[in-house]
Amino acid sequence: MDMRRHLRRSLNVPDLQGLGGCYEGRIADVTEQEVRNRFTTKKEKQPVIVFEDGYHIIPNFGMRRALVERFGSETELWRGERLRIVLRNLPRGKDSQGSSSWTRCVEFLDADVDEPLPNWDVSDDRAGDDGEDDPGDDADR
Repeated sequence: MDMRRHLRRSLNVPDLQGLGGCYEGRIADVTEQEVRNRFTTKKEKQPVIVFEDGYHIIPNFGMRRALVERFGSETELWRGERLRIVLRNLPRGKDSQGSSSWTRCVEFLDADVDEPLPNWDVSDDRAGDDGEDDPGDDADR
């Protein structure tokens, strides 16, 4: 048995930093899973995008808005679409007083074109946290 298929392959901020700040993949499916929110500690249903290579992501609200605007609200139509998930160091908000955090963002790729990946610099230690646990994380169950 190949144990690699049982390893979590999530695209949260620390895992994306380990991938050099950028991931590119093709959507295999979008499911709804019950996950634990780190901030509220409550379980709630969230959309999970599963990629053909086994990576998955719980899109943040900004990503969700962009995905719906680009592909429509019916996630069945998203299958086969190519995405690039990148980290960007963005200001935290109006009252952030100059602080920023790493945030996951989505970029859309032409499904028929293979584009080279840019060299993203995510060497800063101030990794942000989107507050969502990995759906495969059993630590809190």
